[in-house]
Amino acid sequence: MCTVCGAKCHLNVSDVEHWYSTRHPGLSVGSIVPDKCPDCSRDISPGDDVVIRNQTSSEHAPADGTSGTVEAALSSADSGSIYIVRLATGEERPFTRRELRRR
Repeated sequence: MCTVCGAKCHLNVSDVEHWYSTRHPGLSVGSIVPDKCPDCSRDISPGDDVVIRNQTSSEHAPADGTSGTVEAALSSADSGSIYIVRLATGEERPFTRRELRRR
């Protein structure tokens, strides 16, 4: 299960027992694992084109599927990042990582 957005993913690996024993030795084969999904494992940087997803913002938030470009990333080692996104409408809005995926 993705520790960022909550998505449940399935990976195809050639040797399941080896994968669990090297990456998650405390879990039994077939257990759900805490990891990032393919969308959340990719870094987001200023200039990246993104799509809004998993909206948690206010009532006037753009709809899921709206696209934009990251203008800035405000980061804190303890608290993660907030991304300032310029939407296709020209409006700038802040988003958390779980609300964005790269295009």
